[in-house]
Amino acid sequence: MYTDAALAERWTFTPIEVKYKDTFSPAWNFQNVLEHNAGRCSQEAAMGYILYSQLRGYGSSKRPDDRAEALADCQQYAFQRGNEAIARLKQAKVTTETLELSKDLYSKWSVYMAGMTISTPKDAMAATQYETSRRALLTAEKFSQ
Repeated sequence: MYTDAALAERWTFTPIEVKYKDTFSPAWNFQNVLEHNAGRCSQEAAMGYILYSQLRGYGSSKRPDDRAEALADCQQYAFQRGNEAIARLKQAKVTTETLELSKDLYSKWSVYMAGMTISTPKDAMAATQYETSRRALLTAEKFSQ
């Protein structure tokens, strides 16, 4: 066995800050924060799932813990940013309809985010419900202008 191989670096989650755009509406900025973080965490979950599946395919009982930790860090970061986005949306004093659609979006986003794991593939139903809610908010926003 070759023992001079360098140890592989542990995978870690690296957050990317989402900038608010003043030229866009508060609802658009709200959904953008959620969308960006959902995309990042979905990527972490998918890569972890692929690696986990490959390890199982080779008969290994190992679990890529660094990928699981990175996903957990991503989810924690996403929920923090989501809470900040809620506060900014409330400060913007949006219409009742926008606020209701935003609540619906956040609840579906939360379910989608909480269901992400490296052990199973993406929850297609939660992803579809989240995307439908996101588009409903954007559509209402578009027609209100």
